[in-house]
Amino acid sequence: MKEHIIHLKGKKLASKSYFINEMKENLQFPANSGANLDAVWDCMTDLSWLNAQEIRLVINGWKGTNKKGGFDYQAFLGEVETYWNNNPSLNFVIEYA
Repeated sequence: MKEHIIHLKGKKLASKSYFINEMKENLQFPANSGANLDAVWDCMTDLSWLNAQEIRLVINGWKGTNKKGGFDYQAFLGEVETYWNNNPSLNFVIEYA
């Protein structure tokens, strides 16, 4: 099984712009993809260019739900994970470390 593993720093992901940039870079989004959450959603619910059977996001330094009013990346990623759970052509896994 071809697996794509990505390690991310959870504390920094509360910044929406950092989150978008990290997803674009680490998941190798196509060059013409936008730099907003709609574009990230579109790319994260495709990912065919990775030719992977499993995508594993490892969120390091996760301290629980974001309580400071920053971007709620956990909710966003949870929706992406739900999407892939309902479309089992790819095993999409999020690990909080």
